[in-house]
Amino acid sequence: MDKTLKLVIIFTFISLFTINAQLLNIKLENEVKNENFVTHVVGSSLEGIVSKSVSEETPRLNKAPFSIIREIRESSSIGSIFNNPDFPTYRDLSKVASNNRSNYVHSETNTVFPYQIEDFLRTQIIVSKDKPQKISAIYKSPKTKSEMIISMIPGTEATEGRLRNEYLANIKQLSKENSKTYLPKPTFLKFRGSRYTNNGVAGTYVNDVNSFSQINVFECGSWLLVSKLNINGLEESQFHAFSEDLIRYFNPSKLTSVKPMNLKPIVDFDRESMIDTVVTGALVGSAFKKIDWANENVGINERYSGFPDIYLKMHTESLQEYLKILGRKTTRSKNPENFRFYADLKSINDAGYLAEFILEAYENVMIVPSNLDLDITGYNNWKRDRELNVDLLKKRYKINYRALPY
Repeated sequence: MDKTLKLVIIFTFISLFTINAQLLNIKLENEVKNENFVTHVVGSSLEGIVSKSVSEETPRLNKAPFSIIREIRESSSIGSIFNNPDFPTYRDLSKVASNNRSNYVHSETNTVFPYQIEDFLRTQIIVSKDKPQKISAIYKSPKTKSEMIISMIPGTEATEGRLRNEYLANIKQLSKENSKTYLPKPTFLKFRGSRYTNNGVAGTYVNDVNSFSQINVFECGSWLLVSKLNINGLEESQFHAFSEDLIRYFNPSKLTSVKPMNLKPIVDFDRESMIDTVVTGALVGSAFKKIDWANENVGINERYSGFPDIYLKMHTESLQEYLKILGRKTTRSKNPENFRFYADLKSINDAGYLAEFILEAYENVMIVPSNLDLDITGYNNWKRDRELNVDLLKKRYKINYRALPY
């Protein structure tokens, strides 16, 4: 590509980064648009009944963390929900089609989709012509009129925002199907396997007594694991235990091991953004601040599963680096959009509401440090009479890991 600017930057920790001046194979319309949903905290104590709630840092006494993180550990014993007595197992879908009472092995991941899970029976397997490796299995329980769909979605790049966007797309679809006018407060999931750690996000609706709907999404290297549950007839603790057993069985860590990410990040800069030389350095500094933060604060076994941009701290430090670099310049951008972006972002940061602003932009799908005091009410009052022109969803660059081998 003769018009693409290539820069090679070698850091002291000997990591190689390639910077492309044009976004490659990334479409902005893939970003999940804010559809004016309201994030809602359900009155029921959904999180923490079955799993221990942990936070990114040790929470202070008498103050609950803003973000709830459930830790799920890999286990060789996943309980008794998978009942497969004497069902044959096939890798060939045509054989499964001729004998539905059989287990199917997804060859690309070596994952077994059993015919029976507790009192759920597999009623359909869906494969995509566009993505033949993608698979969804539908399970239904005639007894309780419950349904669940387990999907595995392949991909060669772990672009920042991948986990958040997939979760938001699915939870918004679920809200429409269930006639909800709000989004549930996200619960962040940490699956700790023997080799890899996976980030996940779950959103749960309480529909009625002993009736729950849930989406959970995990980032698993070159795969995404998505579960959609509509469950009746279980108490809250039973529902969470069942959901966790499903996660353990389909094992996000095992999916990561199929094809982990290459940890040499690729930074793709939008061509238009690179034309304005006043902001070019700030954009580069902002991007590499995220990469540095990830390398310094997130374990390598977690980064193999995807670029960990789910942490709020990464974004605040990155935007502050952008402001710091531009603030040292004696000239300001002559591009009206870039000038307004800097001016408004600086006013937000100077007012002390940068964290609240980022959370709002990304619809609360961010892990907030437990030692950070958020003032959502103060932020809403401050911005009421201001016109802010800072769109974080318009990406001037994107960071991604690509699947091994590179």
